[in-house]
Amino acid sequence: MERPLQPGGTIGILGGGQLGRMSAIAARRLGYKVRTFDPAPGACAAALADEHVTADWSDTAALTRFAQGCGRITLEFENIPPATVEFVARNVPSHPSANVLAICQNRRREKEFLRGAGIPCAPFAVVASLAELQAAVKTIGFPCVLKTADFGYDGKGQVKLPTAEADLAAAWAKIGGVLGVLEAWIPFQLEISVLVARTVDGRTAVYDAAENTHRNHILHLSISPARITDATAAEARALALGIAEQIGLVGLLAVEMFVQDGRIIVNELAPRPHNSGHQTFDANETSQFEQHVRAVCGLPLGGTKPLQPAVMLNLLGDLWKQGQEPDWTKVLADPSAKLHLYDKGQAAPGRKMGHVTVTAPTREEALRRAEAIFAALSAPAYLFWANILILVPVAFGTLLKPSLTDQGAFPESAGWRTLVGSLWLAVLACSMLGLLQPAAFVWLLAFQVIYKSVWLLAYALPRLLTGRRAEVPLGIALSFLVIVLVWPWFIPWRQLLAAP
Repeated sequence: MERPLQPGGTIGILGGGQLGRMSAIAARRLGYKVRTFDPAPGACAAALADEHVTADWSDTAALTRFAQGCGRITLEFENIPPATVEFVARNVPSHPSANVLAICQNRRREKEFLRGAGIPCAPFAVVASLAELQAAVKTIGFPCVLKTADFGYDGKGQVKLPTAEADLAAAWAKIGGVLGVLEAWIPFQLEISVLVARTVDGRTAVYDAAENTHRNHILHLSISPARITDATAAEARALALGIAEQIGLVGLLAVEMFVQDGRIIVNELAPRPHNSGHQTFDANETSQFEQHVRAVCGLPLGGTKPLQPAVMLNLLGDLWKQGQEPDWTKVLADPSAKLHLYDKGQAAPGRKMGHVTVTAPTREEALRRAEAIFAALSAPAYLFWANILILVPVAFGTLLKPSLTDQGAFPESAGWRTLVGSLWLAVLACSMLGLLQPAAFVWLLAFQVIYKSVWLLAYALPRLLTGRRAEVPLGIALSFLVIVLVWPWFIPWRQLLAAP
């Protein structure tokens, strides 16, 4: 039996991405030294390591140098050759094992493990050629999804086949014409994930399920706890514990699941810290990263109790507009928001650059605040400038040139025009000072467009054509009233509401 690696020892991490970076933070807080190994010289975890080795996964000399002096070795993502783990494990206890890694990084082995263990998963078929794919769809049926057997994450390496009219040859070519797995499409109500930790002597700890929502196949929000029944939550925890036991886990495992009409279907396994568990850094007794370190090193496992409901928001490179870093004060203006940036250098669309965790007394409040932060960060600049361009002539025109902006809806008194013009100026000032959030920009812009359109049709055109002021036709007046009252219901307020 392995002896625990006490704080003060050295942990080696295979992989230098953000999961390795946050694992290194947790390890250093516990008093461990950290080494990282990654083929990329600019790996973001390297900045927090005592030593970083840059070499190919097959470079045995570099791996030997990396392993020397380490008391434990672990990994931070699946795309590592199992042979690399086998090599370093000859001299240093390494968790998770090469066998666990091999199962989880290959969809065929993963699905066959789940089916063999009696774990509910989607019906599937392994296909090695276009002919086998054409035969398999007759068994699996439509809709279905074709995935590469090896690697693939965040929606990569997969093609949905919605109907029998789908082009199977194009789908086969899209995954590269390599070994694939055809799965039945599961019309799930929501996706959840459960984190489970296990030590070499079989001690376990499991976290409550988090609910995951995606954008373009990339995790967008994780809501903790998930909006599921107590019975479903208990079943999800039991499934995760059973999988950890049967696969022989030492370390941390994330189990992704679908919930369909109260039934749980296991989708994927990840034997390392997981994106859907980032909120545990700020919202649980023990973060997933510290738990991972504890499990790998053989220490007593920490408590998993949530301190408050939380929502994790991913920050993708899409938020870097024209290469400009977002204004992080929009995040930190919410006192409950915790900002985590990964120092990954160049931003790119779809690249995970950081995350935000928002905690609140209720799950609904945390979700509202997280969505407000995302809206504030992602609001397109054209909303701001469109309002400015429209507000300037409206405000000053009302004050200085009433004949140009006479909309016939207000008394003709100078005092009234001054009041209305002053209100527009106040709105203009708030816009320029950044005091209006995306929802207000959308509201104002739409109101101005609708209002000015009615004015143009009812007043400006008749005056231009006849030289006389026309009265508002009753139909136009009623239509305007209906539009102004009804159109706000069609705005996605959950995405646009301003941060508090």
